[in-house]
Amino acid sequence: MSYNIFSWNVRGAGAKGVPLLLKYLVGRHDISCLALYETRVSAVKIPSILRTVGFDDFYAVEAEGFAGGIWLLWSTQWGSLEVLSHHRQYVHARITPKNSLTSMLVKFVYASPNAALRNILWRELRSIAANISEPWVVLGDFNSYLSPGDKVGGATPNAASMQKFRDCLDDCSLFDLGFKGPPFTWEGRGVKERIDWALSNDRWVQSFPDASILHLPRMKSDHSPLLLSLSAKDADNSQRPFRFLASWLTHEGFPAIVKEAWRPGKEWLPASQAFTQAAMVWNNEVFGEIGRRKRRLMRRLEGIRGTSLETKI
Repeated sequence: MSYNIFSWNVRGAGAKGVPLLLKYLVGRHDISCLALYETRVSAVKIPSILRTVGFDDFYAVEAEGFAGGIWLLWSTQWGSLEVLSHHRQYVHARITPKNSLTSMLVKFVYASPNAALRNILWRELRSIAANISEPWVVLGDFNSYLSPGDKVGGATPNAASMQKFRDCLDDCSLFDLGFKGPPFTWEGRGVKERIDWALSNDRWVQSFPDASILHLPRMKSDHSPLLLSLSAKDADNSQRPFRFLASWLTHEGFPAIVKEAWRPGKEWLPASQAFTQAAMVWNNEVFGEIGRRKRRLMRRLEGIRGTSLETKI
């Protein structure tokens, strides 16, 4: 029994067909908790959606007209969810899965498209992080990039805005959990972006080492849903899916892999497939070999010193 969290900028929770789509997704992915952003309708509609998907509890930050809105819907048979604080751009909660003795802090984020308002979110994140020593994961729509590669098409990403996002994550000791699936989570008007993120602190990774993040296909919305599964085998049991590793960005050889796969004029699907294949080979033969050498060196040092050194690099 796992605990799976579904995070999605639905762009209208009351849109035709959305409740039935959510019901299908809950069954398809054994979802324990639904986080919906930009709901655009009053929370009075939640009870009917709860009945449709088979959940029994919820919490809502109301939309302001057609702007914003955060809904959390969950089933208590999977575990408990306690809301600790909220803001128009986030809900901060503690989740205790029934199949685990470890509770975790989860922050569900819908960041404002307005850069000045996002600064408030960064300040709130820093304030919460200062008092956290537990496993903590933060996920949702951040309306922000970490690097220029998170956007294809349109205007060049704002460097100052990206730096503010990176600085916030550094100050909060949060890092990108990586993902499986398509690289971009928003698409429209010839532009593709990765603006939906799953981030965590070290304690969370130590507590849930088998967790995975899956970018699901876009449905009804211009955003892709994110599926966070605490047990990797529950996310996709057909084969081990592709997972982008943020640490690849630190290697000087990685930009060449990206440039070769995403040549100008190449269509998105074949480019994505070419990148996936090339990245997996490069990770195994080049990037992974560096890690293996480091681990071999650490084992040699451990043998020489006769101590138990950390071998995870």
